[in-house]
Amino acid sequence: LDHDDIAVGIGQFAEVCFRKVPDYGARSIKLGNACIVALSAMKGSDAAIAELVRLKTRIKYGSVRDTVSKKIAELADDAGVSIADLEESALPDFGFEPDGTQEFELGDAKAIITLGEDGAVLTWQGADGKPRKAAPVSVKRDFADELKAIKQKVKDIGIAWGVQVTRLEATWAEGRSWPLEVWRARYLDHPLRRQLSNVLIWRFEADGKSVDAMPGDNSFTGLDGEAIKLPSKATVRLWHPLDADLDDVLAWRRRILAAEMTQPIKQAHREVYVLTDAERATEVYSNRFAAHILRQHQFRALCQACGWAYELQGDWDSHNIPARIISERGLVAEYLVETIANDEMTEAWIPLHLATDQVRFRSLEGEPINLEAVPPIVFSELLRDVDLFVAVTSVANDPD
Repeated sequence: LDHDDIAVGIGQFAEVCFRKVPDYGARSIKLGNACIVALSAMKGSDAAIAELVRLKTRIKYGSVRDTVSKKIAELADDAGVSIADLEESALPDFGFEPDGTQEFELGDAKAIITLGEDGAVLTWQGADGKPRKAAPVSVKRDFADELKAIKQKVKDIGIAWGVQVTRLEATWAEGRSWPLEVWRARYLDHPLRRQLSNVLIWRFEADGKSVDAMPGDNSFTGLDGEAIKLPSKATVRLWHPLDADLDDVLAWRRRILAAEMTQPIKQAHREVYVLTDAERATEVYSNRFAAHILRQHQFRALCQACGWAYELQGDWDSHNIPARIISERGLVAEYLVETIANDEMTEAWIPLHLATDQVRFRSLEGEPINLEAVPPIVFSELLRDVDLFVAVTSVANDPD
């Protein structure tokens, strides 16, 4: 069988297998694992790799995500490339034309999928060429299977879009960058990623100098909106507000607002977290988000969404520390939490709340890292995660 043809179906079935049934668990771990093994055996199939990458972000079970990550690492090792390079190069183009559109003739009607700042949008045209709010009755009657496939494709594109947004945000903590030509091929020349790239600010570095710009239709424009020429041997990375002074950050914000752009990730208006005197004094830990009471189940869900490893704690041998591993930087961020004595419990004897303590960093080998030694962008991004956890799940502050 053609691997690219069956990979998406197997990936979707894997997701169904690992969908949780209340009071039972995953529908079928054996079948889900079989899907993962099948996808990892499809060597050379970009569609299979793309499904594994998608599953790594969609499946809620930590042990399964670890298995998927291991399979991706093995495929990258076999191909002689990094995991990030393998994941980026496997994204399919979903059949889009260079302008980010594709059309389907269904009798007298036409379905059009268009990529924009918010992902894929499905629109319709009637026989007279005028826009329709929905699929005509004749299409629903005579092309039911084709209509179902088109709607599924829009859904698949939306999921892939979300994965790419998550991957882009992660590049700040990972310190990811690309040679200019590689970045052009993977971002500007890819119909899906181009829609993301065109409304983001990028930093181009060469010979110890840097220039910040946004892609345009035929050129790159700087902060003032004027066209600029990029160095041919530049290295590209996603611009972060900590890369610029306050005046430049505000100027980028004004430009984006004036152009009525919608950035797929919060970039120009991104919150930043800088080291405080109190954190310099404590050296290896921050108390900025200590002494809060959090809702444990919501906290776990947010940890999973943000790439932090954490499992529910209860009155059994279940203590674990929420952690986000940044292997590219050789460090781990940890947020110390513990259950509360005599707390309310679920029917499964899981405490409803957690008490918070330090945020700290350590090496992959477990050695403490001084906060001043943590790259500022990494420090800011990881504390931004923790601020989100507290803002969403905190029910009280406990200064004692």
